[in-house]
Amino acid sequence: MPTILIIIKYTHIIRLIDILIKKYISMEQVLGHIMLNKASHLLVMALSIISSAADAQLSSVPVSSPPQLQTSLQYGQIGVAQVKSQIALKVVLQPFTTGLLANDLVHFDPLPGNLVPDEHGCLCFPVDDDRFAFVHAYYYATAVIEDYNILLSELNLPTVKDVLIRLKKDQSNPGDDSAHGNIIDATFYRPAFDYTTLGHEVGHIIHFALKGPPGPEPEAPTSMEVDAEQQGIGEGTANLLSALHFGNPVVQSLDAFDAPVQSIDTFVRYPDAMISTRQMMEGLRDAAVFSSHFPQFHQSIVDTLSSSDPAVKNYIALPDPYLSSSIINQPLWHAANRFGVRPVKLLYLAAIADLRTYTHYNDLAKKLLEKASPEIRAFLENEFVLRGLLAQ
Repeated sequence: MPTILIIIKYTHIIRLIDILIKKYISMEQVLGHIMLNKASHLLVMALSIISSAADAQLSSVPVSSPPQLQTSLQYGQIGVAQVKSQIALKVVLQPFTTGLLANDLVHFDPLPGNLVPDEHGCLCFPVDDDRFAFVHAYYYATAVIEDYNILLSELNLPTVKDVLIRLKKDQSNPGDDSAHGNIIDATFYRPAFDYTTLGHEVGHIIHFALKGPPGPEPEAPTSMEVDAEQQGIGEGTANLLSALHFGNPVVQSLDAFDAPVQSIDTFVRYPDAMISTRQMMEGLRDAAVFSSHFPQFHQSIVDTLSSSDPAVKNYIALPDPYLSSSIINQPLWHAANRFGVRPVKLLYLAAIADLRTYTHYNDLAKKLLEKASPEIRAFLENEFVLRGLLAQ
């Protein structure tokens, strides 16, 4: 088996164990809990995207009181990832149209206290101030939704709006995020958190707008084996949409420290070159620096790996859904680099909207080929075959 970059994803396993311990025997309950209450993932090097607009020198506009509805330019300070740290930049925030840090696309509840601009009219807070996280999240969540809403409108597909973000600090783990309906529950280890984490959750909201959130229904999976692949469609969609927006295949790695990391530009092949959830978790267990930052979380990983529960052992032996999704995502990432990001975004949105909520990689691959232009189709078909798809 070739050497493969390991992707780290773990909290969904811990949640599974909690359910099993509490005697939730129904498979639909177990799978629904995993699908709807997943945690954020760890990843490789952080993004290096500094837009020219963010680099520009911005003049200040005095504001005497905190804005409720924005009537002039409002500035704020956000973080831009630079390898393993964030550089604070002053930017123009998207207009507040429905309240403080609120517009038709996103809003927060609750907001922190004392969220007022400085003497220069800027919501500029130190990177270690929890208020920084809310300005940071507002800027990036709005940007991702605006980007994809333009494309969804072009395709006459449902757009995303009125997303509630419930953001809070939690230093016990590197991030525990979930998306359900039109709500994102997100935690941050440090205020200048990895914004691709938020991009991933927005990716889920976009998927839900097209297909509806996963949950018990007639076409729902009936076994963990089936669910592992179908989870991969959901997680792969979220990873791909985040990566294509931010222009980097690496998703969610800022607080990975020395732990194994995640990239959608990872080669996997069915059936012989697939990495299991157990292998991923073992890499996390053995990461000394990461473990020293999150000792309780590390212990939960150790406990999971040593579990004698047959359901747990069987689940973590399966191909990891976050890694397995690269069987679709890596060819699309390479296509974006060759043919352009915009046509690949449009292609993926059109394809995923035309499929059932629960589907398989082969189904998605065939739908992508059906929707693709001739030159992209020829490229993707060769890449999918190379990875063991389209055999049936």
